[in-house]
Amino acid sequence: MTELLMLKEIGKTYQTNGTSLIALRSINIVVNSGEFVAIMGPSGCGKSTMLNLIAGLDAPTTGEIYLAGKRIDTLNETQRAIVRRRHIGVVFQAFNLIGNLTVADNIELPALIAGFSTKQARVRRGKLLEQLGIADKAGAFPANLSGGEQQRVAIARSLVNTPQVLLADEPTGNLDTESSREVMILLSQYNIEGQTIVIVTHNHVVASCASRIIHIRDGLVANETKVDVKGDYKSVLSRLISLEV
Repeated sequence: MTELLMLKEIGKTYQTNGTSLIALRSINIVVNSGEFVAIMGPSGCGKSTMLNLIAGLDAPTTGEIYLAGKRIDTLNETQRAIVRRRHIGVVFQAFNLIGNLTVADNIELPALIAGFSTKQARVRRGKLLEQLGIADKAGAFPANLSGGEQQRVAIARSLVNTPQVLLADEPTGNLDTESSREVMILLSQYNIEGQTIVIVTHNHVVASCASRIIHIRDGLVANETKVDVKGDYKSVLSRLISLEV
């Protein structure tokens, strides 16, 4: 497998009212192309901070981050935003959809911002709407959707630019059991089709959908666990259907 993402001796310290708060210290992680990696740990352990650093939403205090062999942590905020728009998809727990835009426009917007033509963006949007089973919601607004439907829209939006890596921060945190299961089935399907995914979760069942689980504790990698996942969609589907997420 090809190395896609590398975190090398990553540390992150925040300054609050003159006090230093260490969120991460000496993190070393490699994610290969096509992997599905889950980051687990208790609240406050630094897992969401790590995802924000990978996404370029923040910069590390120490260490280096590489995406497809190119160092991205030394880029300025504008340059990191360009990398994020073109190469990284991000799914948030709170969906973060734009309330006054329709489902179709929410999905299409990132492609337009990244420089795709209107025709290209609409072709990509249409394909994702069909794949995610929300084509009938294209003209709806986020407030009129269920939580599960909103998360499907958020996933479609994150995939519209065909990112090298998809990052998901507690994507089932605001969903009921059935919607959580549906979201994890979708993510597993995309991974089987070749999408690299890194997910942050506190839920052991959600993490079991990944092929590798990295446990974070007190800002450090505590251990890693390999998960026995059969590489075909039908077997993953049958396993997920029986899970209580």
